[in-house]
Amino acid sequence: MWNDTIITGNTIVSNFGSGISTKLSHNITIVSNNISNNANYALQFALNPPTLYFTTPQTATVYHNNFVYNDAYALIPQGGSGTTPIVKSDNGYPTGGNFWADYNGIDHCSGPAQDICPNPDGIGDTAYQADKYPLMKPYGLPDGIPPSWSAKWKSLVVSNSTPTGLTLSWSRAYDDVGVFRYRIYRGNTLLATVPGNIYSYNDNGLSPTTTYTYSVQAADWADTWSNDGPILTVTTSPPPAALSIPYWYLVVPSVVVAIALPAVYFWRRSKLSRLAPKKAEPETQAIPEP
Repeated sequence: MWNDTIITGNTIVSNFGSGISTKLSHNITIVSNNISNNANYALQFALNPPTLYFTTPQTATVYHNNFVYNDAYALIPQGGSGTTPIVKSDNGYPTGGNFWADYNGIDHCSGPAQDICPNPDGIGDTAYQADKYPLMKPYGLPDGIPPSWSAKWKSLVVSNSTPTGLTLSWSRAYDDVGVFRYRIYRGNTLLATVPGNIYSYNDNGLSPTTTYTYSVQAADWADTWSNDGPILTVTTSPPPAALSIPYWYLVVPSVVVAIALPAVYFWRRSKLSRLAPKKAEPETQAIPEP
């Protein structure tokens, strides 16, 4: 139970559950936290039960946080037997709201209605979900420390391997603000750059029975790149074996056919000759003596 509480200054990364979860609370301020790559909601609010002590819903103000590639922003239950939480996702203008890694808006205007143009102010011109004033850049200055991997959890594995292709999958990197993107290399060749919430890549056009070395590196929002990403060496499988038939399988049928065809021919000819009617011989008459 939290009442009149400020939750601030936390880095909450790569949890299997939610980043921040509150219950039976009132008047919470969630400000200046880095919440990234969590497998569930970034924030989770619960219904207050309808009892004598909890006649009002949870209330929270959320601003100046960095939300980077969480599976979802917030779980705010509606209806049910309790009272629905009331969550304000910004602190008005010009304080602004939060940074969202997947926000695709532009910053061309300013003002409470974002209608003073052209006059960018670091706040997106359109809302992001319930955040009316989303920030265009992560809140706070980046510290320049690149993302990294825990030695215990660092991995790069292969699946769906064929003679000419395979799928790479890697574990998430860690960063105090959040991982912005990954680069995938084959040897020293850059294959692709993918967003920070993508953890697999298909590589095709390979050669059978060939050894390749892959690596993955991560960057934060200041574009600072790691140098300790996972590495994997793999050999593609050989091509399918060609269909091989022993030569005698071809020779024996040929000999049988060569013998059988003349035999059939002569047999049919002999049979036809026996069935054909014989020609009548001409009658001879005796010549009487004089």
